[in-house]
Amino acid sequence: QKNKKTIEKKEEAEKEETKSTTSNPPNNVPKEGLSPFSKLLLSLYPYGTSSNTTPPPPTAFAILYTVLFYILSLISSSTTLRQVEAIYEQDAPNRIAAAEEAEAQRLEQEEVEDDEKRHDHLWSPDHKNGGGKWIPMNAIYNPPSSDDNKEEEEEKLKHIKYERGRWERWAKNLKTKTKKGGPKGSWVLIKVGDGWSSAPLKLETPNENLADSDIRFYGCIAKHQVIDCTDWVVNTLVTKSSARALGVVDNGRVLFTFGNLNGKEEGKGVDGWVLDKYVPEEEQEEDGGGGKKSKKSRAEKRSKKMGYSR
Repeated sequence: QKNKKTIEKKEEAEKEETKSTTSNPPNNVPKEGLSPFSKLLLSLYPYGTSSNTTPPPPTAFAILYTVLFYILSLISSSTTLRQVEAIYEQDAPNRIAAAEEAEAQRLEQEEVEDDEKRHDHLWSPDHKNGGGKWIPMNAIYNPPSSDDNKEEEEEKLKHIKYERGRWERWAKNLKTKTKKGGPKGSWVLIKVGDGWSSAPLKLETPNENLADSDIRFYGCIAKHQVIDCTDWVVNTLVTKSSARALGVVDNGRVLFTFGNLNGKEEGKGVDGWVLDKYVPEEEQEEDGGGGKKSKKSRAEKRSKKMGYSR
């Protein structure tokens, strides 16, 4: 009977030891002694564990590797799986440090590229999916350096001009009665932050008779700098057909306005939004009751305006 009790105690001790080994894998497990099969399982382990601190991107290859890991884990012994898990876990600090260093380098490189592109690109955010893309400015207009250059620029640019240290743009008024051949409109001062729509080759054509190819978008992002930002506006703010339907092509009014002109206050750089009066009522703030519109943050207003006609 004593021998029986001794045997039972011995079996219980072995069970406790096995349980302890299973729940607490040994530290500093050597990689050198792994079999080729275990090394393959270790390389696939990041795709098969939910506790991975740096999960791989969800690509077709990632899905394939995940399936392969689960197939191999089914035919692996529990000892092999514990050994692979222990090696993977003990390497976690190095893996996290490497991931953080790679992310820091990526952000640093991205900032360098952003600084380079801010000179001749505008950032177009993707509000639905996140992220966005840089869109080149179609043209940049600076003040002419001499009177000769000024005459050349005026020949090319009929819709804007630089006069007395400031930019002006043409605003048509087709209802104005003038002498035969006289201009039907006037010059309007351009302010920093203003954005507008123009048909530079058809300045005296009614809006309804303009084609999309006639319409361009311009803006002033610095005191002495006007840009053609047509591609950016069409991708970010408003379409050409909407501008034509609103009757804002060369009408002298500001269609959209720029913010964050120093390019570093927030986000990637310069942002913009269509003025309230040009946004359809159903896309503006919903009625908050009592005939007053509910108040929304500036960011929410911008997001809604920037999504106009997209």
